[in-house]
Amino acid sequence: MKPKKKIFKSNIKLLELIILLFICILTYYQTTNFSFTNWDDEIVLLNNPAVTSLSFGNILSIFQSFTNYHYQPLVNLTYAIEYYLKEFDPFIYHLDNLILFAITSVLVYLFLFKLTENKIVSLIAAALFATHPLHAESVSWVTERKDMLFGMFFILSAYLYILKKRNSAKDYDIFIYISFILACFSKATAVTLPIILLLIDYFIDNKISIKNFKDKLLLFATGIVFGLINIMAQYQTINRSVILELPNLSFLERVLVISHNYIFYIYKTVYPFNLNAFYQYPDFDGNNIPLIYYISPIFIIGIFTVVYYTKKYFGNKLIFGILFYSTTIIPVLQIVPVGRAITADRFAYIPILGILFIVSVLLYEFYTRYFKTILLKRLAAASLTAIIIITGILAKNESYKWENSSTLYSDMIKKDSSNFIGYNNRGTVYFNENKLSEAENDFINAIKYNPEYSQAYNNLGLLENRKKNYEKAIGYFEKAISMNNNFAEAYFNAGNSFFNMNNPDTAIVYYRKAIGIDPGFAAAYNNLGKTLAMKEMYIESINAFKQAIVNDDKYSSAYYNLGLTYLKTRQNEAGINNMITAARLGNSDAINFCNTNNITWQK
Repeated sequence: MKPKKKIFKSNIKLLELIILLFICILTYYQTTNFSFTNWDDEIVLLNNPAVTSLSFGNILSIFQSFTNYHYQPLVNLTYAIEYYLKEFDPFIYHLDNLILFAITSVLVYLFLFKLTENKIVSLIAAALFATHPLHAESVSWVTERKDMLFGMFFILSAYLYILKKRNSAKDYDIFIYISFILACFSKATAVTLPIILLLIDYFIDNKISIKNFKDKLLLFATGIVFGLINIMAQYQTINRSVILELPNLSFLERVLVISHNYIFYIYKTVYPFNLNAFYQYPDFDGNNIPLIYYISPIFIIGIFTVVYYTKKYFGNKLIFGILFYSTTIIPVLQIVPVGRAITADRFAYIPILGILFIVSVLLYEFYTRYFKTILLKRLAAASLTAIIIITGILAKNESYKWENSSTLYSDMIKKDSSNFIGYNNRGTVYFNENKLSEAENDFINAIKYNPEYSQAYNNLGLLENRKKNYEKAIGYFEKAISMNNNFAEAYFNAGNSFFNMNNPDTAIVYYRKAIGIDPGFAAAYNNLGKTLAMKEMYIESINAFKQAIVNDDKYSSAYYNLGLTYLKTRQNEAGINNMITAARLGNSDAINFCNTNNITWQK
């Protein structure tokens, strides 16, 4: 009979894992039919040459470079594998996000179960983690692959550490370290893991010893190294227009923002409604700061006071939960301002687990103390099931705004009618669909709600350029440049308008300004080369095209233009070779040239 009992318990555990996986799939299966968005997906994936090759040299380059001001080589490596399998088919990218999230949800259960040795608390927290609407952004947005990978390896490291403590075995050390490294290769916030491991020591031993610190010195040192690398990555933002659009806050205002953000994620955990993909800073300049900013520090003090004085009822469980949340949320509280958004749902991806753990502990304690009869226990189980179903439905509905770019930005505007980012980005969607009237209205609204938003002026310039109103376009580009004299794209676009006005000399000046700001701007080198060739400055033109190719070795137009210039200067062999390369990269003009001249270009 005893073996049967053991098998039964094992099956029950497997059933719990299957239920968690089913919950994740049921909540997010629809995301596999979603498209990419033009909100960072283009930067980190679609226009990222690093993801188009699995050669040894490219993989080495992935681990030596930054992407969109982040160090996330493991993210790029997974993109490269997916590109190798299905190129830019959104299905596989969304499917992998879902798979990684499902694995993480299971790991959350295993982690908490080994930590607390309480199956009910662990299952409640894991189910809420799997269905919480705050996670819809991270799961549904391909750009947030870094959350999926970082979260999985972060929780895996913590789980392995508990196994090590429970079994008093050092065999796990290498696997803990490898998981930590992989988490750091995915997202900078993974560097908080050593502190989380100390909290695990506190939870299990009810204390933290000097030995606990010594055992984690390598992890702390590694975290510092990755922290410095990511600071270097962020320093690349010095020329980005986003820096100029951050509010200039006093010390007191910065404290209020940090306090507000700390409370914000707790509030959204327990009340996950009206979630937005972009939360704006309040109007600090106009002194219209909402009351919540002033009272947030009081709430924080109150939370820690309550947690401390309830230790006699709950042991160190609530302390562990609030410190887990605090440790993992600190890097994203805007202590050092990053980006235009004051908060973001994705920032709570792992920190939310601390709050969900507290909620689960409170529910369990309430259940065991007050629900004594079978009827009450069944009622409690039904109520909890209803809560999980409701959060799952909310998460599913929340995910649909990520179906495509248009649904995303329309939802932003619906949630906040003054959302200038939503208007500007939806305007670019309309612009790309050649709906110029709708695009113009959105760009104008973006400026209405943020008169200093240089990107909207730049986009109005692009719109007028398409209408062939070149002088008006240049006026908008100049306006954007006046707001941000490091706006390389605005200089480049102004150069294009001058080129279209048959003013190559001024176009060259603007292209060179764009290159001076951004030496990696391949399109600026390409257009500079075309303009120099127009003036028959062929040597300089060839050098410009070559530099464009150095910056982007898959840039078919640069190969084509270089080939044309070589042919014009009677360097026929070099010209034909570059035409063949351009054709193999899919350049239609190069393909037509090769076919017309009976040049074999296909391998």
